[in-house]
Parts: sequence; structure tokens; C-alpha cells
Amino acid sequence: MLALRTRPPPSRATTTTLGVRRFLRLDRSTGPVVDVAWLARAMGPSAEQLRIVDCSGLGAWARAHVPGAVALPPTVDDSFKEPRQPHAPLGAAGFEALMAALGVARTTGVVFYDGGGAGVTAARAWWLCRLHGFNSAYVLDGGWPAWVRSNAPVAVGQDHTPPPAVPAELAVVANTQPALLARLPEVAAAARSGGVQLVDARSAREFTGAETRGNRHGGHVPGAVNIPFNTLSVPAGTLLPAGSLQERFRAAGLHPDRRSIVYCQAGIRAAVVALALERAGFSDWALYEASMSEYQNRDDLPRSNLDSRGLG
Repeated sequence: MLALRTRPPPSRATTTTLGVRRFLRLDRSTGPVVDVAWLARAMGPSAEQLRIVDCSGLGAWARAHVPGAVALPPTVDDSFKEPRQPHAPLGAAGFEALMAALGVARTTGVVFYDGGGAGVTAARAWWLCRLHGFNSAYVLDGGWPAWVRSNAPVAVGQDHTPPPAVPAELAVVANTQPALLARLPEVAAAARSGGVQLVDARSAREFTGAETRGNRHGGHVPGAVNIPFNTLSVPAGTLLPAGSLQERFRAAGLHPDRRSIVYCQAGIRAAVVALALERAGFSDWALYEASMSEYQNRDDLPRSNLDSRGLG
């Protein structure tokens, strides 16, 4: 049985009688990230129009979770990739099945969170939604740690009841956006001729080639700038504000009016940087899904490292 551990909500969090769908539209200025107070307000009388998804795993969900949150289905890997296809995100059919299993309809807003402050899995889920044209998806800023720190209500228990089935006429239908998914030919062309901004979300050691993660080659794609995903948050784990992100990207030489491609080892950590780009107002960006697990295991592609570039 579930038990609700009642705590005083955050001081700015008051319930609202607005339908959540309308509330989401009114609060689009939040961008892709919502804070604890926003979520607490949205969990009002019309919360049936909002689905909260805990991406931390069923075990973590059972220990404690945001009231009303559902866990990811145990059949879904939290990388949200096609089974046995490490270079492919869930396709349209898999995405539609996932949304149905989570009880998400076309009229539903969805907020993802996970147990890590950087929100890697939640950001990855958000990106998958964007890839397939579902734009009413958000990430809880700071995730579960931020929720707990705010002294917000917490639900505990072992029983996970699947959400009600979504009526067929309201089922989410994928509208895949190919521009959000970068592939090897585009990345290789950018490496050779520039024009597209390349952002490496990995650690500095991976960027320079000091750490290869088992790839045949080390280093990075020529022309890329290194912005490790975990440097875009404050110490408490929440994402930097939009203005601070804009300054960070500007200092790295990135321009919001140019196309950006972000990559990492396997397209997972890069989702955090994609989320940050979106928050900072970059409208033309893509995630290189196969990332260095593909690129650095090819022998016919240009690459740079500490020795050849003289910098990291």
C-alpha cells in the first residue's frame, strides 16, 4: 500500500483550479525545465491532465517518489534505445507504446525527473519526446533531490499500479522530427568543413583522448568545443538559469542562430546539453545519437586530441 508522507509544500506552491493543459500553455516561458514550486502548483485538482514520470527505476520509486508519479515500465531501458540497437533511439512505434504505458495522452503534459541532480535520464526522456514531436514534455529542475530538499510531500510504498489506459482517440501519435537527430554523414561533413557547431558533452579527459571508454580511437571531432554536461548545473544540481547558460555558450564560441550538434559517448549525457541549449534559446540543435561509440571506432574519419590540437 502507498503511504503519503505529508510535508508542508514550498512557500510559493499553491494549488490552482486551472486545468493543467491550460496551465502548461500559460507557463511556456519556463522553457523545457520546471522547478519544484511549478510542479507543486500543477499538482492541483486537474492533475489528471499532468503525468509525472519517475525515471529512477522501480526500486527507487518504491522507496519514495513524488505523489502521483509513475515509474518507467520495467521493459523499457532508461537509455530509451531500440532493443539491441545501441545507435538507435526508440522509433515511432516504441515511443507510442511507451507513452501509452505511462498513461500519456495527446492532451497530457508530462514532467520527467530522476534521482540524479544532473537529470541525465530525465533529459534523455525529454529529448525522446521532442524527437517524436511531443512538445508538452518538461524536466523537473534538480530532480528528486530538489523535491526532497524543498520539504514537499513524498509518497512511499511498494505497489505500483499502471496508469489507466489512454482512449484510442487520445493516444499519442509520433511526429518524428529528423532535424533533431544528427547522423554520421552530417557530423563528418562538419568535421571537415565546419559550418555546424559541434559540442562535446563528455569529460575533459575524454575530449583530449586521455580516456577512450574502450573506443578504438581517442580524442574528439575536429572543431568541437568541450562543454561537459555536468558543468551546466549549480552545486545543488539545478540547471543554470537561461542567462547564465547563454553566457557560458557564448564564451565557448557558440551562436544561437547557427545549427549545433551535441554528442557524447552514446547520446545519453548529450541530452543534458541539448536541454541546456533549448533553455538558452538555441532553436536549431540536434543530438548525435551514435556519438563517439560510432565515430571513434571508424578509421576513415578526422579526429583531434591533445597532441594534435595542443589544447583540450
